[in-house]
Amino acid sequence: MTMMHVYDLIQSESFEMWHTCRSSYSEVLNLLSENAVHIFPAEQNAAYYERRLPNDLQTNVREFQPEVTALLESRERLSLFFRAFATGYIAYRNETIDGVFNQFWGYQLSGGPMVHLTNLQPGNDDTNVFGLVKAFLHGRDVRHDRQEVVGIGWPALPRALVLFEQDPQMQARSRYEEQMRGKSAGLVARIRSGGAMDAQNNAGAKPVKQQYLDLADVAELILKDACGALRA
Repeated sequence: MTMMHVYDLIQSESFEMWHTCRSSYSEVLNLLSENAVHIFPAEQNAAYYERRLPNDLQTNVREFQPEVTALLESRERLSLFFRAFATGYIAYRNETIDGVFNQFWGYQLSGGPMVHLTNLQPGNDDTNVFGLVKAFLHGRDVRHDRQEVVGIGWPALPRALVLFEQDPQMQARSRYEEQMRGKSAGLVARIRSGGAMDAQNNAGAKPVKQQYLDLADVAELILKDACGALRA
């Protein structure tokens, strides 16, 4: 087994060849499917969303930052995160233990176990969206003091979402739209503002890093697809 440690001290954009290859990549991506251009599933899924940016979001094609591409190992599961968030299966919850009030981000289906996606927090919510998404995709309760493993039942969540979307009283379309662009309290707005799940922590933030803009666009496309599926 060989281990290689790479230190990147010079940005790729500093090399003229990078720009030459980037131009060729863009041309090839317009001609071939993402599966023909990339080998790894995460890169294929990232390219799937990247090539949709001009038509669906009226923005230029760009390559997503590595932090976003890393979340796209499974397109379905990332979609499940944003739909579960919009429908309330992922929510900020309260819990009192020995008289101490705490809060945490948790996932739970009706009648199912509570899966903690963050540790208990006695005060201000300092959760970042990337940490929350990673915890969900990992699929297991983050608490380390548990004797039994509590995990997300992946087969059950798509079924629960289908039932939710088919129930007119749940107003699934409105739930999805509330998280999309133009909604100041929505998840997409929180991501674009700096990624803090507590929107107040995004106030006065430094210029937003590109990975948050990339993830916000992926979230918008996923929610847009969810709304489109409801019309089908």
